Amino acid sequence: MLFRSLAVLVIEGSMVFDDTQDLELRSKYILVKGQPDRKASFIIGTELHPHKHKAIITLEGNRRMRELPLYGAKVLAVRHAHVDFHGEDRFMWTRLSATAPRGAHFIDIRERNCGWRSGEELVLAPTDYWPEEAEYIAIDRVEIMPEGGDRVHLVQPLLYDHYGEGYLVPHHKDPTPHDGQNITEMSAEVGLLTHNIVVRGDDQTYDIQFGAQIFFSSPGDESLLGRLEGVEVRDAGQGFFLGRYAVHFHLVEIGRAHV
Repeated sequence: MLFRSLAVLVIEGSMVFDDTQDLELRSKYILVKGQPDRKASFIIGTELHPHKHKAIITLEGNRRMRELPLYGAKVLAVRHAHVDFHGEDRFMWTRLSATAPRGAHFIDIRERNCGWRSGEELVLAPTDYWPEEAEYIAIDRVEIMPEGGDRVHLVQPLLYDHYGEGYLVPHHKDPTPHDGQNITEMSAEVGLLTHNIVVRGDDQTYDIQFGAQIFFSSPGDESLLGRLEGVEVRDAGQGFFLGRYAVHFHLVEIGRAHV
């Protein structure tokens, strides 16, 4: 279900997303604002009961928007409040179990029964010197192999080679403590990007380099609590603006916020 697009949403009490259906909230500004003695709250799932349905928050706008003092624009801003976003508990990342060459339509991973689903998006880390060789890949299907980990079939073939073996340290003339060791961490990492709770910018974000931001701010006391778990943040961050990160904890007391 799609909420009507809002200009501003101010939450001074408590707002809880319904977990009986998929929902999308669209707004230019969302301000979760309480008082030192009376906290506001915005909740999508809890640690004990993670949200099961799709929950999307889309922040809209461009560089010409008026900025809120401190928080800016196109923002989910939090002050004197509690924000709890807890998505499904998913298996997050693993490594390749075999080298995946350029043009391959599948990758073999170490994990068995990973639970990844058709249509979800992964990131595959580079194993060469060039960070540009990181790839965003979409899952066609996941095959559980007779032995070892799963085989993930891809919608599109790989553009680059990704190393999936260990590295056997040779024996040197002058021995070292690492001679003969098999370093398995040379294998490329594979991470799940898709989650059922999504905070994102709108469709123009990439073209104008002006995306969503989640901004937690506290005057240094314990009036703020922010917990993000199983949340996908995309089309976020604002280029050429100081301190406009995808997720920003500003002067928040240690231990009062985590991702």
